[in-house]
Amino acid sequence: MLSLHFSCIYLLASSNIFAYVSGAESGRTKLEIQARTKRRRFGLWLTLTVLSQSASGAIAAPVADPIKPVLKPGLAPLEQPTTTPREPIFFTIATGSPVGTYFAVGEAIAAVISHPKGSERCSSEVKCGPEGMLAIAQTSDGSVKNINAINAGDVASGLAQANLVDSAYKGESPFETQEPMVNLRTIGFLYSENIHVIAANRAEISSLADLRDKRISIDRPGSGHRTAALRLLEAYGISERDLVVVEVRTLKAIDLIMANKLDAFFFVGGVPVPAIREVLGTGLQSLIPLQEEQIEMIRSSAPLFKEAKISANTYQNIDDITTMSVGALWLVSADVSFERVYGITRAFWHEDNRETLIAGHDQGQFISLETVLTDLPVPLHAGAEAYYREIGLIKDAPGEINGVQTEAAPSPEITTH
Repeated sequence: MLSLHFSCIYLLASSNIFAYVSGAESGRTKLEIQARTKRRRFGLWLTLTVLSQSASGAIAAPVADPIKPVLKPGLAPLEQPTTTPREPIFFTIATGSPVGTYFAVGEAIAAVISHPKGSERCSSEVKCGPEGMLAIAQTSDGSVKNINAINAGDVASGLAQANLVDSAYKGESPFETQEPMVNLRTIGFLYSENIHVIAANRAEISSLADLRDKRISIDRPGSGHRTAALRLLEAYGISERDLVVVEVRTLKAIDLIMANKLDAFFFVGGVPVPAIREVLGTGLQSLIPLQEEQIEMIRSSAPLFKEAKISANTYQNIDDITTMSVGALWLVSADVSFERVYGITRAFWHEDNRETLIAGHDQGQFISLETVLTDLPVPLHAGAEAYYREIGLIKDAPGEINGVQTEAAPSPEITTH
């Protein structure tokens, strides 16, 4: 019974649908309920594997809640010892909104790196992460929250915007009141995220310059959406005092703009974003382009931002849009062991796992070894660096990669079981 109970808990955790099952969805938007229901399929193969192993006694019930384990002082969550050899190791990936790209990609990553004991899928040790490790994609308020949690050791890993990772590592805005976050490491660059400025057609907004005196959601404090929004507004000479500022999450902003209670909102994510696709599909909202002058102004002070295009075939009812993009990085705490990160990195790049990454989100097709070392503002974790050296991706002596100091990596002669 305990084994079956654990398996059911894992199904809920991997799908992030606790509220849905408990009947607490009354406060959720229709889009969020739909998104959470759709996301369940990504964790099903792993859950079924765990169920079968639980039934046979191969996996025992965990002593602590899998999302908030009882931690021992001085150890990161991933490094916590288990009470018996048969208990699983939980590896949390902090993501973002359940309707955003981070969560979809995070669930796909969790699927390919998890390694339930006895899993037939993981009969080849290089195809999955360390044996007994169960990865869980967890929703969050986004990049800023993820960065803080990883640096503090509250979660083992997470996804975040490269510009914010750079600022955190250097102790710059919006982290200027904190010490530089030197505990951040990365497994690599995943894909580019595009800035979306979505405006109601009735508001007659054709440029960000038209946002003055309008009802604009810049998202909540602690989100990457908000940081990007404020940077864009500054480039256009607009302050928060010039707006009727609304501070709500993306899902709420969508509800408000559809109810004629909001004029525009900002979103940063890999295209296509299902929630944005639904909003633009109504024909009542449009994407607002950025102008070259402001793009160059932002790039001069924040070079991790790039000029980008959102093509007309990405969403309904739009033409090609000029915007900006920034890299999405997979971060990990420096306290996570070398062996574990090496095993995770090796499994993540296994060729048999690529189909799962692409099925998780369209951005999966852009996750590539050719770009994994692009625009890294923090050091690679030594375990990831060792794998990239092993496959010949890094040939230089330890020292610097793309201008970032690397760590001295041990020999990659590793046993991950």
